[in-house]
Amino acid sequence: MKSTLYTLALATSLTLVACEDDFLGETNRNAITTDVLCRTPDGYESLVNACYAYLKVWYGNASGCAFTEMGTDCYTGGGSSAGDVAAMAYYEGLNGKYPLMEYMWNNLYSAVNCCNAAIDRVDQPGLTAQRKKQLLGEVYFLRALYTHLITEVWGEVPLMTSEVQSPITTAHKSSQEEIYKQIFADLDKAASLLEGSAKKDEGRVTQYAVHALQARLNLYRGNYSEAARLSETF
Repeated sequence: MKSTLYTLALATSLTLVACEDDFLGETNRNAITTDVLCRTPDGYESLVNACYAYLKVWYGNASGCAFTEMGTDCYTGGGSSAGDVAAMAYYEGLNGKYPLMEYMWNNLYSAVNCCNAAIDRVDQPGLTAQRKKQLLGEVYFLRALYTHLITEVWGEVPLMTSEVQSPITTAHKSSQEEIYKQIFADLDKAASLLEGSAKKDEGRVTQYAVHALQARLNLYRGNYSEAARLSETF
């Protein structure tokens, strides 16, 4: 009997210790959430660097080259086994079943969301005023660039200007006129924030890069304006 009581007492004490120490509580020590990351200047710098990382999706690799050149007279179909034959015909309907199409859509919208996170969270870390201006200017430029790439491929698309932190089950398209209005607003902010920035800064965005993109995208916007004028005429 004494042995049974001792066993019960020991089990009870162990249970109480386990509850007090939260033994069964889960702590994720293998990943860092955005909320935790952005609490420090170094963490925020990492977030901005992540905004740059998505550039490799479009520029300087096989996927970006295939997506922008295949289906044009610059390419001829070959014997590749990497799914390039389907990519050669993607222009026939922008079929979302093609892996390359899905890959680009997902990554470019992830890039925009990363930029939105950096814009929405810029006041959290203890950045100096000058560094805050620099990084924010870079991110506005990158968001404008990614949004431009999206709308030039898919036309009227959802315009995302704030961080998505929970699933969205509906999508509302914006006109390209509205999208380009936002793009140029972002570029104007970038140009103002980056005023006086270095001409060269190890591959980072400068005011000169902003003005160069503004000049190029004015040609795109001019095309849309002409199309709108002609549609009204006829």
